[in-house]
Amino acid sequence: MHYRRGTGGAAPAPALCGAARARPWQYPPLVPQAAAGAHARGGRAVEYVRIPQRRIGVLIGPDGETRKEFEVATGCTLEIDSQTGIVRVVQPKRGDALLALQLLAVVRAIGRGFSPETARELLDPETYLEVVDIRDHTGHSRKRLDRMRGRVIGRNGKTRRIIEEQSNARMAIQGHTVAIIGSLEAVDAAKVALGMLLGGAEHGSVYHYLEGHRRSR
Repeated sequence: MHYRRGTGGAAPAPALCGAARARPWQYPPLVPQAAAGAHARGGRAVEYVRIPQRRIGVLIGPDGETRKEFEVATGCTLEIDSQTGIVRVVQPKRGDALLALQLLAVVRAIGRGFSPETARELLDPETYLEVVDIRDHTGHSRKRLDRMRGRVIGRNGKTRRIIEEQSNARMAIQGHTVAIIGSLEAVDAAKVALGMLLGGAEHGSVYHYLEGHRRSR
């Protein structure tokens, strides 16, 4: 993470990286529950991702309506194994490969705790998904993990709310991951703020950085 020196005695704030980022579906999975892959079946491309079983019902929706809505919107078929949590996105032979990958990102986002309404935003090619594993900063200590989750959420959800409002990104905190949805700029800002918190920065320094980001938009 790169930092720039603050002015007027302000705490140093991290500088955003200006390099272009790959699309969310180009990222390798960060946690076992989001394991993903691809193969071909009868000339049709099949992408798959594994999500927590408790999130399968959210993906399917009442009477299967959520699943049907995503299938109609993308022209793809969702094959859901409720026993293993594996969800396959089957693309028609002449289907749009981009839509299949976007739907895969939608499924992954729902698996990481987002509502279908928020995850649906990933069908816009200018919207990104990033998943951060808190254990990269805490190891496998449950006590440290809980403490870091508390830092990210804040008292009565204050810290999470400020990050979302100032970065214009959406966040979902589930288990040992924090998932972020938004524009490229919004995801970058939220990820930097998250990295500061997980790295031990004071909340005031994080809020100062976010306020500067908001003013620069």
